[in-house]
Amino acid sequence: MASSVASTRERKALSFISFRSPTALTSGLGSSAADLSVDGDVGELTWGAIFDCYELALRLELGEDAGGVAGLRSKLKFVDSDRKALGFGERFPVEELGVDQFRSQLNRRVELLFFDPGEEPNLADAEADPDTAELYLPGNFERTALPVSSSGRRNSKVRLLVGSEPIEEQSFKLLVNGMLVFSGSSAPNGLLLGHVPDEATEVEVQLSKGGSVLLPVQRLAPADTTLGAQRRLLHLGYFRGEPDGKTSDELQEALRTFQQAQDLGVTGVLDAPTSSTLSEVYGS
Repeated sequence: MASSVASTRERKALSFISFRSPTALTSGLGSSAADLSVDGDVGELTWGAIFDCYELALRLELGEDAGGVAGLRSKLKFVDSDRKALGFGERFPVEELGVDQFRSQLNRRVELLFFDPGEEPNLADAEADPDTAELYLPGNFERTALPVSSSGRRNSKVRLLVGSEPIEEQSFKLLVNGMLVFSGSSAPNGLLLGHVPDEATEVEVQLSKGGSVLLPVQRLAPADTTLGAQRRLLHLGYFRGEPDGKTSDELQEALRTFQQAQDLGVTGVLDAPTSSTLSEVYGS
């Protein structure tokens, strides 16, 4: 389980950088720490607070505590342990090449580069003479974007209904301990989809047209169980009954409708292909 305990600087920084009220943030994190001084000076404490917020965001995103993030970092193998980062100044722009006095956010970039074994560049030469660094000169390396892995945080899915009818395209905010976690609009089937910290036990959903509700965060049973299938089919808009872990005519009808929509054998039975597809479509 990820820890929600933040350092003093994290608590101050969250109050400092968030648009929400400092009191709500610090109390949500269980802190009574004072805010950073509002003096316009980006000093040591402010830089430390920004870094601590970055570390806290990593932990929440990966679903890890501080030790878990440290363990992941320990698995990184650098090409040159003495040169983990190199700066190239204004060399090698990717936008408006050769144009002077051009302001570009895209050119002010940070790149994480990975190399196949045996193809590592000579970073000592790159540091000594950046203009001839083989990293960026054409013909040396083929640049391939790596796919971004999905978040380590647990999916949170909520379906908005009035009676049995979904609430479509309703703007919402989802909060944990008073802190905004994600926001957006509900899908045509009334589904809200996002991520919550792994340690969250309750979320608050605020709707743009008024009203809010507190909901418990529950772990889903596996998709190949009756209860797990019921909950997933309910949130996806196929099942109309009450999830109780029992087979029923309503569940069989929901399975048939889902199977037909996914080009599966329409049997009304929770077989292996159906549970696997249900897990994939639902996202967990």
